[in-house]
Amino acid sequence: MRMFLFIILIVILPVNAFATVIWTNQLTDWLLYMDNGVVYVKSDSLPSNCSYARAQIIMDNTAYNNALYAYILSAYKTGKPIRVVTDNATTVCVISGVQDN
Repeated sequence: MRMFLFIILIVILPVNAFATVIWTNQLTDWLLYMDNGVVYVKSDSLPSNCSYARAQIIMDNTAYNNALYAYILSAYKTGKPIRVVTDNATTVCVISGVQDN
């Protein structure tokens, strides 16, 4: 019975439940822009699963996402290369962390 429940759960759970996040390579030539109220980081160095070679920053007014945006904006204005954390299972990549080098 337990094995049957385990198999049912594996079949029912969406593939995104097993998604992982990855650090990108260093983004040296990148662009920060806003399109229809969504902030994007665009770079050819983003993972291939990210559509249009861009990843979005969620702007939901939480303290973490506001700080994430401010940090990326500061790096953009000073021309620093960055690395970002994105998921590798979806085509709409969302930035969940950043590091400057």
